[in-house]
Amino acid sequence: DMDGGELQVLQMADASGKFFDDLRVTGVPKSKIETVNYKGAGYCVFMQGSKILHSVTPVLKAREPRISFVQSFTNRNVFA
Repeated sequence: DMDGGELQVLQMADASGKFFDDLRVTGVPKSKIETVNYKGAGYCVFMQGSKILHSVTPVLKAREPRISFVQSFTNRNVFA
């Protein structure tokens, strides 16, 4: 029902910090990119997005608007 909008995830343990900076210079190895295949509507993936390099391909055609749901968690005491 939709063309595009595939979630692509870099299959490496941690793509943050200096490692991420290096990837920006050298490029992301295509052999390490996995496209997530969902079983159907309503399925999702839980991940720590700041630690896992990921992207979504452009939505080229869709029956209805796409909805993204992002939750963020932090300590109750933000100064802790």
